[in-house]
Amino acid sequence: MVKQTGIHVYSYVIALYYMFAPLEDFLTGSAGTVARYLALLIVFAALIESRGKIYYKSSMVNRCIIWMMMLSVLSILWAVDKRTALSRNMAYILVPGITLFVGLLPFEKKDYELIVKAATLGGAITILFLLATGRFNLMSNSYYRLQLTENNDPNNFAALLMLPLALCFRRKKSKRLIILLYRTGLAVALMITILYTGSRGALVSLAVAAFAYLLWIKAYKNIGYIVVCGILILFFAWYILPQLSTDLLARLDYEKTVADMVEKEGQRGAIWKHVFYDLIPNTPPWGIGAGCGPVALKSIYGKLKGVHNTYLNMLLEFGILGLPIFFWMLFSLLRDEYKNKRYLEAALLISICSIIFFLDSYAKKFFWNVVMLLLINESVVACRENAM
Repeated sequence: MVKQTGIHVYSYVIALYYMFAPLEDFLTGSAGTVARYLALLIVFAALIESRGKIYYKSSMVNRCIIWMMMLSVLSILWAVDKRTALSRNMAYILVPGITLFVGLLPFEKKDYELIVKAATLGGAITILFLLATGRFNLMSNSYYRLQLTENNDPNNFAALLMLPLALCFRRKKSKRLIILLYRTGLAVALMITILYTGSRGALVSLAVAAFAYLLWIKAYKNIGYIVVCGILILFFAWYILPQLSTDLLARLDYEKTVADMVEKEGQRGAIWKHVFYDLIPNTPPWGIGAGCGPVALKSIYGKLKGVHNTYLNMLLEFGILGLPIFFWMLFSLLRDEYKNKRYLEAALLISICSIIFFLDSYAKKFFWNVVMLLLINESVVACRENAM
């Protein structure tokens, strides 16, 4: 790789990729998503800058990603619906593939800082876009769930906002008040936005990640953290929650959530029962093939139906050849982040691992964007160690 004299060119493109990530559904048209073209531009810029010399880094995470990409292709051979498996392979290979490719590139601290700033700015731009277009009005309770577009899934939208939200809490040496106020205000705005999506999975994931992060940094020993958390809780309880529409409050009600999960046919709980008790026992150990989970559920519901759980979906589609490797990849990432005391990154991974429990997310960018960011950070650490 050519010796760096400034920020890498491909880092600017990656920064744009992360900045536009929360607005992906709005920026998707008949020609496809903007993220796809930015991914191609990342590859092109990296190949030009490196003069084609990009070297493979042997790591457990990289090996797991490669195995899952290969398994996705091989599964076409035994898929219950080969056309579906062939079609789904496009996303199952390209999305993890760009993550793997970016993880092989060298990055330095200034590259990472640029990307993080862009991702945080993307959250701010999304909030401003929602307000400017009238999609989000805190003082109105006339709508049900906040969506970016009419066809946008509020759950996916909430998941995309988890990354910029987490990055607002990065510790910085800078003591400038304006930066602190910006990040604090943005974090609160993003939490409110996620709340208004009505995504119960996102709220659970946010709570789990916050608990893990505060526990790891021993916030219970710091009176400042206790005061801030108390103020936030009071702010949401006294001002934000009363503004929610009746329908949205009802959706977030604990008893309704449990009833929907356990009793209501066609909801997640019922779907998971069918997958676990009706489909998996009759599935070969190697699964039914990439993307064929909804096809299998068609035999129960008479139409294509998502599993709404990435882990169950992996077990159904790839069996014992896929789910253990997927778990190992996540465990390896979490272990490295925790071992190196990068607690915010570890909490971010915890949040995304929690939210994919409620969504089919293996081919979703909100999942792989987090993995990619952690790999970029690992590259920064490796470059720093090599320079010593």
